Amino acid sequence: MWDNASLADGGEARMHAAWADLAADQSEAVSGREPALHLGHEVDVAGRLLKITVGGHRDVKVGWDRVEQAIVDGLSPLRLVASALAGHSGIAEIGHSKRPPRDKVPLSDPTASRIRDYLDHGEDVALAGDRGTHKTGIAASVAYRFEDDGNSCVWLDFRDGFDGAASVAWQVLRLPAGGTILVVVNQLRGGFRSTSPILRLVRQLREDFDLPVRVLVTGRERMFGASLAELFRSFEMVFPEPEPRRAPAGAEREVLHWFACLTLFDIEPSMAVVRRRFERPVVDRLAEGAAPYLEARSRHYKLHHDVDALALISRAEGARPPGDVIWEYLKLIGTDAGSDLLRQMDEGDFPLTSEAAVSSFFSPAWDLLFQLGETLDERSDVDPTWGDNVGAAVFAAEALAELGHRVQWSSVAGFVRRRWSYERPGELPEVRGEPTSEAKDFDEIRRCMIVEDEYFSMVRPPMPPCDDIDFDQFHRTWMLGVLLGFEGTALDPSPELVDALKRTAAAVIDREGFFYPRRVPWVTARVVLGLCRVGLTDQDDVVRRACDWLKRPVRDGGAYGEWWKGGTGSWNRDEATTAMCVAALIRAGQVNAPEVRRALAWLGARSGEWTKTDREIDLALVLEAILLGAPEWRSSYSRLLNLLHWANRETRRQAADRAEPRFVPEGALRVPFAAAQLAALVRAAVGREADALRGRPAGWQPIRQRTPESETAPGGYVRPLPSEARWRQRAQEIESTLEGRIGQRRAILRRDRRGTAAEHREQERIERQQLEQCLRLSEQLADHVPRQVLDELLALGRAVCDTGWDEGLSYGGVAPR
Repeated sequence: MWDNASLADGGEARMHAAWADLAADQSEAVSGREPALHLGHEVDVAGRLLKITVGGHRDVKVGWDRVEQAIVDGLSPLRLVASALAGHSGIAEIGHSKRPPRDKVPLSDPTASRIRDYLDHGEDVALAGDRGTHKTGIAASVAYRFEDDGNSCVWLDFRDGFDGAASVAWQVLRLPAGGTILVVVNQLRGGFRSTSPILRLVRQLREDFDLPVRVLVTGRERMFGASLAELFRSFEMVFPEPEPRRAPAGAEREVLHWFACLTLFDIEPSMAVVRRRFERPVVDRLAEGAAPYLEARSRHYKLHHDVDALALISRAEGARPPGDVIWEYLKLIGTDAGSDLLRQMDEGDFPLTSEAAVSSFFSPAWDLLFQLGETLDERSDVDPTWGDNVGAAVFAAEALAELGHRVQWSSVAGFVRRRWSYERPGELPEVRGEPTSEAKDFDEIRRCMIVEDEYFSMVRPPMPPCDDIDFDQFHRTWMLGVLLGFEGTALDPSPELVDALKRTAAAVIDREGFFYPRRVPWVTARVVLGLCRVGLTDQDDVVRRACDWLKRPVRDGGAYGEWWKGGTGSWNRDEATTAMCVAALIRAGQVNAPEVRRALAWLGARSGEWTKTDREIDLALVLEAILLGAPEWRSSYSRLLNLLHWANRETRRQAADRAEPRFVPEGALRVPFAAAQLAALVRAAVGREADALRGRPAGWQPIRQRTPESETAPGGYVRPLPSEARWRQRAQEIESTLEGRIGQRRAILRRDRRGTAAEHREQERIERQQLEQCLRLSEQLADHVPRQVLDELLALGRAVCDTGWDEGLSYGGVAPR
């Protein structure tokens, strides 16, 4: 390498010998042919310099101290010139990255052909695509085909760590003359400092040395924006063409929905977790082929970059909500890993809103919740009957189920199912043997109602008076709602018991829509909440009738009067009752009801009441209402943490068998009820954040308005004409039109490196909402369907599609509006 310089004596002779070694190094590199850049030299003995003339146009100076260093270190003589040419003051590192072998790259690729066309017309090209779009393979294909036509290629890969401007100069110095030089900068990383010197050297090769140089840069789409946008302004932007993807089938759809939900939070599950959750052959099929749905990265899986997670979620008929999927995943990976993941969320590694209210909530809430779960485990191990209190036991079981503590849940559930009988359809639940201890609460409720009756007797007569209420029926009806909630969250489900409870609810609901007694609306709310836990909504007749009664004004025989009164004196305050009714209506699907909005505003104005000491049940209920329906739901996060701290302290106090310092209504229920609420609320918070990431407004729910029966066929339903199939066909036309528009806008937005396409971004958001509405309405099409569904579909089709889209569509023989 330095054969001549190593043997030469004296300063000047040694310097001439070094030049001879440098010339020999270049001649060997070009195999004796004419190099692309000729080198000449002049020795400056006094200045201890080698003056190298590059390409007959530019002189670079190499100090003798650097020559001596290269000789000692055994470095290539051309590396000295390359370093000086790239503007380095010392000897630069030279990368040795290699492109993929020829047999590993596609011989024919449409994206590679487009790139070659641009290069042949003198354009520089930027190939922009996310991970998994085969950018390296496409660039290698271009490079090989370029060389096959008699040209030369310089290959850099930023993953090498040493590749930079000096690497370009070193490779160009080793190229023979002739043809065009293609400089490939693969997997662009870093910022302006690492990229600018390369493009500056390319410009010098073109302008100072008159070399025909073209550039192909590959990288993530975001790399060509922000600080680098100006550098690549003159480049032709090319995106890899997506390959056709087969439609998923069967179990594959569930797997993809799961991954789509995790993608909302940028979660890449480990292979071990994925294989524990799903059958391996199903996952492998989705990760195989030319256009896979999944991609494997080291030890993790992720949804392929060009698979639209939002579209997958929207198309998943009857699938679990994203928040529930995320919650299940957190439990699947375990307490510690879940805490780490949520800590990243709190620290902003996820694409969440940057509102201050989000800061440091999820991780501490998760940790406190599982501390509470450990204490519940201990208490349940000692006494699975929770003091022979079925109400307390049910709420403890709901918390244990939410946290996935199966062993303790089973012991508590066994007690509940043995102690109360509720397997007979049409009959209210009934205690087996002696009354359970929560029956004493109803004695206290009676006392509170008598006091209320006496207080209001001079103002207005109570409705109905306490003396007319059957408290055994009161207790058993409340238990109907409580047991529905218990069975709806059971880790060991019993379809027979759920069916019996649902049929009982249908049998005992009053013809006006309330559950006994009329005076106490929180019993009706509790039953509605239970029915929602077993999967019903206001599309069910029983749930709808109960919701209608809750919203009916008091003057018309209902329960609503801007808020809901407890009806049980000081036992259950108006704030708690209102919150429970709001939660019941929202969970039933009526978040947009004006009664809900007004009641939420009333609760907001009453925060001084439901945050008082000893009103933890009120607080838990109000926080549920806020989390489910308030536009500013994150305002509840700090109070949720406070309630979690209280629940942990109170559970430890009870475990230590320290007496209650004072009488508190529902004292036996406070801790297990708060625990059940808190587990559900942290889960609900994850769900709200998931909905926020999907671009849905706060409190979003599908609008399900019931059409008055007088306007439709019996039962409030009409028949789609000329056929259900025709309506489905027209709905698919809406869907296809919207998907096409969304795809076009996404392509525009990918090219919008300067952020000037705000109008397209807003239109894409609107069109996604329209697509979700179309999918929701399509799911409801049947032989007989609520008229409102068809009216909404007609209005949507007329807004989205061309004139004449609705030709021939009608329902029930009546022309549509």
